[in-house]
Amino acid sequence: MRLTILWALWLLESATAMRLLPSKNDKTEKVYILQSNDDGWAELGLRLLNDELRAKGHEVFVSAPAENMSGQGKMDKPPTPRTEACHYDSCPAGSNLDHGFNETRPDLAWVNSYAVTATRFGLRVYAKQHWKGKWADLVVTGLNVGANLGADVEKSSTCQAAAWIAWRDQTPAIAFSAATRTRLPWNHQPVPDISRVHAELAAMITQKIIDGGKPYLPKFRYLNVNFPAPHEGCSKVSDFKFVLSRIAEPGPKDKDVEWCGTRKLPLEKDVVQRQGCFASISMGNTDCPSPSTAQSEQKAVLKKLRDVLSCLPEKA
Repeated sequence: MRLTILWALWLLESATAMRLLPSKNDKTEKVYILQSNDDGWAELGLRLLNDELRAKGHEVFVSAPAENMSGQGKMDKPPTPRTEACHYDSCPAGSNLDHGFNETRPDLAWVNSYAVTATRFGLRVYAKQHWKGKWADLVVTGLNVGANLGADVEKSSTCQAAAWIAWRDQTPAIAFSAATRTRLPWNHQPVPDISRVHAELAAMITQKIIDGGKPYLPKFRYLNVNFPAPHEGCSKVSDFKFVLSRIAEPGPKDKDVEWCGTRKLPLEKDVVQRQGCFASISMGNTDCPSPSTAQSEQKAVLKKLRDVLSCLPEKA
C-alpha cells in the first residue's frame, strides 16, 4: 500500500515537472503587456523576462526607472529632467529629458522617477502612444533583484507598482522577484544560467494566466511570485515547483481555498525558504477593498494554475 502511494506521488510530481517545460509548438494569443521594475530599465533581469515574453509572441513595452529605485514603496512623483547618465550608462548624460527611449528599440523607455510613476506613465501615456491608443491587457513587474516576501511587499516598489495599477487602473498585474542579490547590466555576458531559468519560469506563469482567459486576475488584486535563492539542485526549469501561498497570516475570519488537503495556505516566506526548489505564488492586496473574499480570489487563481502547482511537503 505504501509503495502504491509513493508511486502515485511520484507520478504527480513528474507530471507537474513536465508541464513546467515550455513547448515550442504552443500557439498563444498575443496580448499587450506593460513591463516595469524598481531596479532600473537597464537591469538584466527585466530584459531577460522581456525577451521571454516577446518570444511568446506578445507585444511588450518597458517603462521603468532610469536608475535603481528599489525600496521606495508607493513613492510617486512626476518625472523631472535628468542631467546624469542612466545607470550602467544606459542613457547619455546631459539629456535634460524626463524620459527617453532606446535608440534602436523604441519599446524600451526610461523614466526619471520612481517605479510607480514609471509604470503609471508607461500604462497611460508611453505604451498607448507606441501601440497607437491600445491599452495594456496585463502589467508585469520584475524580475526583481531580491525576494519580496511578507511585509517586504510594502517597501518594494516592484510590488507596489503592480498594486497601484491593479487598484487605480484596474489592470491585472503580476510581480516577479528572485532571492538573488547580484545586480547586472542588460548586456552582461555570460548570462547566469539561473537568471535565464527564472525568466523562463516567470514567462511560463504569465502565459498560464493569459491562457486561462479574461479576467486574468480578480479585481483590485495582483499576484506576488517569488523564486528561492540559487542553490545546488535548482538549475533547470523542471527542478522548480510552484506553491499557492499567502503573503501574511490570515485574519480570524479569513478562510483560504481548500488545496492540498487543508484550508490554510502556507506563508510565502515559508515556501521560498523551505529546502528544495519551491517558488511561491500569493494574492497581493491593494489599497482598495476587494468586492470578493480571499477564498474566492484564491480559487480563481487556483483554477488557472492548478496543473503547475505542487503541495509543500511537511518539514523533515
